This record gives sequence, structure tokens and C-alpha cells, in this order.
Amino acid sequence: MTTRLPDHYAALGVSDGASAAEIRAAYLAAARRCHPDKTAGGGAASADASSSAEFQQIQLAWEVLSDERARTEFDAARAAASAAASAAAVKREAAIADEIDADDMALVEASGAGSVDHLSHACRCGGAYTLPLAGLKGGARHLVECSSCSLRVRITVPADWDAS
Repeated sequence: MTTRLPDHYAALGVSDGASAAEIRAAYLAAARRCHPDKTAGGGAASADASSSAEFQQIQLAWEVLSDERARTEFDAARAAASAAASAAAVKREAAIADEIDADDMALVEASGAGSVDHLSHACRCGGAYTLPLAGLKGGARHLVECSSCSLRVRITVPADWDAS
């Protein structure tokens, strides 16, 4: 399991290209806005706790972004996390065995019901990709797994699609 990095730039409301002076100014403004000494006693306990948690995020962001070495390490960790997320997305995308149009799928009746229940398309393993008609809307795309193997397909439902 991967741990999600906090977004120190967002905590201070600055871009990742912000200068040291911009980071300092943003930190000071945020600290004045939500410092526990400024907000304590003015509201409910949950509001005070929320303000305290926000201040802790701002303080941590300042500690990281105001130190050149810590900021460089943080930026490198962010870049690595972003690259890993991109690689995972590519891997998920690569796992799609085929693209199928809903118009090319068979309309299948529910057993004994006499009405069309779902769409079906044969998989190369002998199983089937099935997509229930309930709630299906035109213009949607669905990832569907085979009933027998680990293959997945992307089914595109045309915008003007009609089950009839």
C-alpha cells in the first residue's frame, strides 16, 4: 500500500514553482488566518480542532518548503509518485483486451422473464462480457470483466443508443 503525499503547495496556496519569498508570504498569511491562538475559544470544539489541524498542515508545509534540501526531496518524491501513478494507469489501460461497441453486443433475455435484461459479447476464452441494461445511458463507457477469465473490455455506448 502506498502512502499519499500531502500537497504542501496546496496547503499554502502556492504553485510548485513559487519562489522562497512567495512561499514565506503565503505561510505568514495562512498562519495568521488559522493559528490556534487566533481561533481558540471563538467557536465549537470541532471548529477549533479543524483550525488546529489546518494550522498543523500549514506548519508542516512551511517546514518542508522553506528548507531548500527538504523541498528538493519533497519535489523528487512527488515526481516519483506521479510517475508511479502514470505507470499504473498505463498498466490498467494495457489490460484492456478489446474495445466493443454496445451495438455489436447481443441483447439477452433474463431467464424466464421474457424481457431483455443485459448485453452480452463472447470472450475468446469461451466466457462472456455482460453489461446490465438497468441504468445504462447513451454516451457512457464501461470496463467489463469476462465471466471466466481475467480479460477486460471497454464497452462504448453510443450517445443515440437504444436497446430496442
